[in-house]
Amino acid sequence: MDIAIHAKVSPWQIKVAPLFKEGLAKHGIEAKITSSSKRISDVAIILGPNYFKEIESDGLPYLMGNRKFVGFGDHVHNTLAISWDGFNGRGTFCVDEVDESRLEKFIDINRMRPKQKGNYSLLCEQSDIGRCTEYKNINQWYAHIKNIVNLLKIRRKKNPERVNFKIWEQSFLSELNDVKEAHVLNSTVSIDLLYYGIPVISHDRGDPCFGGDIDNREKLFHYLANCQWDYSEIANGDWWDKLKEKRGIKLCEFK
Repeated sequence: MDIAIHAKVSPWQIKVAPLFKEGLAKHGIEAKITSSSKRISDVAIILGPNYFKEIESDGLPYLMGNRKFVGFGDHVHNTLAISWDGFNGRGTFCVDEVDESRLEKFIDINRMRPKQKGNYSLLCEQSDIGRCTEYKNINQWYAHIKNIVNLLKIRRKKNPERVNFKIWEQSFLSELNDVKEAHVLNSTVSIDLLYYGIPVISHDRGDPCFGGDIDNREKLFHYLANCQWDYSEIANGDWWDKLKEKRGIKLCEFK
């Protein structure tokens, strides 16, 4: 199988590309590493959603390695979700059977907060609209939410990679004070919100929690833990055993 791993200037991409190459070599596949934004192989492995949109749209198969779903602290820096032909809710993660022991690698399920009650809705900002086609830009989606919701609080976009986890958690919980629900377009913040007891209203199938609800979140989290791989698993090729053949449902179809 002809595979190329596409990595650009982002430090995490430069770090993880050789791990994918190493993992594939364990299966007898000699993959190339390239910075090309165009496809150069039958199957492309693209790292992140920002640099390789031409490959995403060319109609040929690709795997995407992108931000982890569940986990805090170091997991932000050493874990990726890997999917076929899409990312987050639009990706196919090839989960045949859910290994429930896997979740404890990433989070303590017993620390999940109970469902929170409050008076306000929370609008969660994000960098752009992702692959959503319903809105022209993110400001149009913001305007839509502000038009349909009365008591509204705004959560500004933040990256937990840039601060200590405990500091991030303290800030995040303060933003959730008196919140009864959160409106998310298609961001992984929806997973964090569910963990901390906030019901999520997802407005796009690209959201990893699309169709999920807080009363069923433990089942969803077990599934999400089986969608992601730490760097050691990428290097030893464990992920390829599960993902070498595209099959199963998209994440947005999970019930």
